[in-house]
Amino acid sequence: MSKDEFVLTVGQAQKLEFALRRNRYDPALVKVMTKGDNLGLFRDVLLGQAEIKPIEHLIDCDADPFVPKGWEVVEHHKGGRLKWDTRKVKLYLSKR
Repeated sequence: MSKDEFVLTVGQAQKLEFALRRNRYDPALVKVMTKGDNLGLFRDVLLGQAEIKPIEHLIDCDADPFVPKGWEVVEHHKGGRLKWDTRKVKLYLSKR
């Protein structure tokens, strides 16, 4: 057996199974993970050749607001683009 040949031992398979369970994988996610080159892309991340970045969600505050039939907008201030960051958003409950 050559050094480059991959063999999954029983111990490695068990470690992999425990890690998948610990990270809440299900059979459907494992199926997606093993399709195409997904594991190769993940390997690139592990080797430092690629990185995973969160998706940025931008809200266009310059867009005209949706106004249901029979309603009117009293005042609307354009505000450019807002980068949505849940760490900076808090729920506000009015006293009314």
